Amino acid sequence: NESNGIYEFRVKVDEQGYVVSVTSLQRGLSIEAERRLKATIQNLQFIPKGNPQAAEGRIIFRVVSE
Repeated sequence: NESNGIYEFRVKVDEQGYVVSVTSLQRGLSIEAERRLKATIQNLQFIPKGNPQAAEGRIIFRVVSE
């Protein structure tokens, strides 16, 4: 299946928990799967705790079809 693979994204979030940018770091075989995963990440909102500040991290998806 062409969707199989590892998809890794760098995600930047503002102090309110909103995703401000998503950058592909590793792509699987499917551009369509990458587009869908990226869109899913862009719709996330993180919940800040303590002293809210902008943050950056990575999200990794491992896609395997059976």
